[in-house]
Amino acid sequence: MNTIHLEPTVGKPTAHQGFEEQDLDALDDAAFSGKSVRIVDPMTYSRIHSDDLGHIIRAADFKGRKKPSYQDRLFQLNVDHFPGGAVLLPGRAFKITEMGAAGEELVGSYIRLLRRPVRKELRDRELQRKDLGQVEAYKGQEKFDGLDEDLYDVQMLTEPHLKAVGKLVVLHRHEFEVVPKPNVPEAIQAPANLFPPGTEVRVHNPLPKPGQDDPHSWVMMLQDQHGVVKGWNKANGRYVVLLTVYQKEVELLPIEIEIWKDIPKLAPVPIVVHEGPELRKDCNYTSLAKWEQKADGHLSAIHKQIQEDLMPKVETATKKHNDYVKNLWVNTIGLDDLNDSMDKFRESVAGTDEGTDAELEAVIDKGMKEVHMNTQMANEFREFNARRMEGVKASHELGAKDLREELQSESALGITKDNPHFAHFEPLRRLLHEQEGAEKRAEMDELRSAESTSAGDARSDESSEGEVTSGDERGRAFVHSIGGGSSNELRP
Repeated sequence: MNTIHLEPTVGKPTAHQGFEEQDLDALDDAAFSGKSVRIVDPMTYSRIHSDDLGHIIRAADFKGRKKPSYQDRLFQLNVDHFPGGAVLLPGRAFKITEMGAAGEELVGSYIRLLRRPVRKELRDRELQRKDLGQVEAYKGQEKFDGLDEDLYDVQMLTEPHLKAVGKLVVLHRHEFEVVPKPNVPEAIQAPANLFPPGTEVRVHNPLPKPGQDDPHSWVMMLQDQHGVVKGWNKANGRYVVLLTVYQKEVELLPIEIEIWKDIPKLAPVPIVVHEGPELRKDCNYTSLAKWEQKADGHLSAIHKQIQEDLMPKVETATKKHNDYVKNLWVNTIGLDDLNDSMDKFRESVAGTDEGTDAELEAVIDKGMKEVHMNTQMANEFREFNARRMEGVKASHELGAKDLREELQSESALGITKDNPHFAHFEPLRRLLHEQEGAEKRAEMDELRSAESTSAGDARSDESSEGEVTSGDERGRAFVHSIGGGSSNELRP
């Protein structure tokens, strides 16, 4: 989970400058992504409770031109430990934890962790949710997982004494919320007795520390331990004591320690040697005290083994769990990015389809032009063949006409049957009759043919009449040349 830093814009608040609730309507939609939130009203979600933490995935789209107010605007949220995935809630159902001061304005403020940090650099600090700290410095911004993060140096504190614990830690703004300064109890601020440095003390009344997993073990380890006072911490009202056995410094309240008094040593019981294979042992508790001291060292070694061997494994398991939860968040954001990518893909495909349709229409137009050109060429070729057939037909008709004229020139037109030469013209007359029948049948076929035209029929009839007329005249001239006179006078 990361916050997003907005670039400064004129008249608009930014995450770096800080913002209040009245500024939320002026923020851009991108400014809400990654903000940590605390649920105020879960509304219809029965498995979400008030005070649950989460973060904003993005601001939901809205219909119409007018942007709704922040209180009525719907947001897509990821709620910690909610198994149902992303939820939709209006702005009035949650509070953004990062509102208020920001940057250098936060220096000196007290903060509490919202969650246990899972970043690698904080793995060994054993930080927990609601741990208290104080902002020491603002370090500026840095890219983290692709987002701009505000970084702060924070000194972690103990409660209720507000004592500094460990070194400074670097926290991101979304990992904590600003809280008022905690109140330190008066009894801690003004202890009754002060032991000067160097005083030997005994831990006679050890008290468990807040937040300890096993306070009983802590009490048993410190009970009746010898220590030396190193100083007094006025900030939390505790003495800094160096424990002799453990060689560790601890902070103890005045009621937990007292002046060290040497325990008088008991005189050793003399050992009485008896005869026999077994000797009587020393019956006082000197050996028991030595065994107890040895056992303390053994328990200390066990404690060290737990801290050095077991705790890293626990931290590893915890990190794996946190990484798994983080992956769930990342997958949710990735799914939203996938939906956006699919929308962009649909838009790009729509543009490609339009281009493809235009190219296809151009190809079709080109094909239709080629079809029209081929059709025109076919029509012209058909007309050419028709004219060629007419020329062939005219050539055939011309040959038939010449033959008919030759036959008619020798016909015996005007010769009577009682003429002695009538019989000589019988074969010629029969051949002329067959030729005329063939011509009539050809004329009928031409009338039935779709390729003939009435104009062509008329020209054919006129040609036939001219040919017959000229044939009759040549026939009469032939008869006259044979008879030597008129058609009614024939000579032998």
